[in-house]
Amino acid sequence: MIAIAASALSMLLAVSALPLAAARPPKPSPPPKILNVVRQKVKRTAVRSYEALEASIVKAYGRAQVGLYWTCLQSKSDATDILYLNAADSLEA
Repeated sequence: MIAIAASALSMLLAVSALPLAAARPPKPSPPPKILNVVRQKVKRTAVRSYEALEASIVKAYGRAQVGLYWTCLQSKSDATDILYLNAADSLEA
């Protein structure tokens, strides 16, 4: 009885693993051809309003269902120092 249960369990595990083995891994996308680096220095008194404006832009992109392809890095020690990385496949993009 134990041998039959063990055999049934091993068959069940083998069958349940089939879809995983048959699935192809996703193709990696190529890196962007262009990387635009923009450094922004914000006035010390305008940091909070700049952050609010940036957040509203991101929300607008989300509502319009437009892909957002930039990375914003803000200095931990100086909130006025901001670096944007914009990736694109062409100058037109």
